[in-house]
Amino acid sequence: MARETARAAAVAIFINAHTDLYLLNIGDEAARFDETVAGGKAYLAAGADCFYPIAVRDPPTIARLVKALYQH
Repeated sequence: MARETARAAAVAIFINAHTDLYLLNIGDEAARFDETVAGGKAYLAAGADCFYPIAVRDPPTIARLVKALYQH
């Protein structure tokens, strides 16, 4: 809805979506990863320009998330 409203008003916006699952250490590792992917896909499908899983720092998890979210 935000994207459509901005377009109708001829306003350029950048939508940055995020999740705090890793920051708050919610759930076990597998559940946290799966929920992050599900949420990220939903945000991107809804029009977010990017998705930021706050506090993910280890390269293997980052690589898995990028693959799950952006590679088809």
